Amino acid sequence: MSRGFFKKYIRLRRKNDFVKIISLLIIFLLIVVVCTVKEIFSLYRDINTPVEYEAAGILKNIESDNIIALSKTKKETLTLRYKADEVNISYVSVSEEYLSRCYGIADVGSMRTLYMNEKAYNKLISNLNPNNYILAQPEKIEKLDILDDDKRVVGTVRICVTDIPYHDEEFIVSKIDKIVESDIKGKDEPSQFMVLFSKKDLDGANLRMLEGMGLSIADTEKVKLEEAGFDLRLTRIKYDLIIIGLLAFFVGIMLGKHKSDSE
Repeated sequence: MSRGFFKKYIRLRRKNDFVKIISLLIIFLLIVVVCTVKEIFSLYRDINTPVEYEAAGILKNIESDNIIALSKTKKETLTLRYKADEVNISYVSVSEEYLSRCYGIADVGSMRTLYMNEKAYNKLISNLNPNNYILAQPEKIEKLDILDDDKRVVGTVRICVTDIPYHDEEFIVSKIDKIVESDIKGKDEPSQFMVLFSKKDLDGANLRMLEGMGLSIADTEKVKLEEAGFDLRLTRIKYDLIIIGLLAFFVGIMLGKHKSDSE
């Protein structure tokens, strides 16, 4: 039965321009439907992807809704030496819990470790003699000497190259000294924090939650651009749905007219 239908359809399409127009409209309608469905799923996935913010302020309370992890943070710098080469490294230190819950890094041992993504690692080795410092495997750990202001060795640090979520650009992180609860909140002086939310901010809910906690996002422009991007995608989906409705309406009318003419 279906074979006979397709034979009849092909014959009509060759002879009848009206059928050709309907066919093109149906094909266009299907393309728009597929693209719109893909965009809806992509937007839903992006909105429900965890997002990390740098925040600052005096933490009044810790809200649990939507927050996966929160840590007091410090931005620090080390002077490191490997053989005859020296390099300055800037990094962010966070709590052990934040390392685990946000980045999936289990920090073990007492030795200070710097975890970095490949971009940060590539920048590191570009500042060192490549004949001295090339890792055979990205996961391999190397040790570097820590220098004080007088260029004396005061310790050792491990370098661990790993994937760090939410950071496409150069990023280096380490474990901060143990923080007790009283160090996180209840202090009068402003502090720096890293906050991981379970989903991105579509309507300003994350910003309002942080404000209620006594914090504000450091890079508000980035958040506004992200919200504007979501708004643009939502608007495009709305217009696509309108186009789908109009196409379906015209296809229905034309099919009805063709059926009436055939009878």
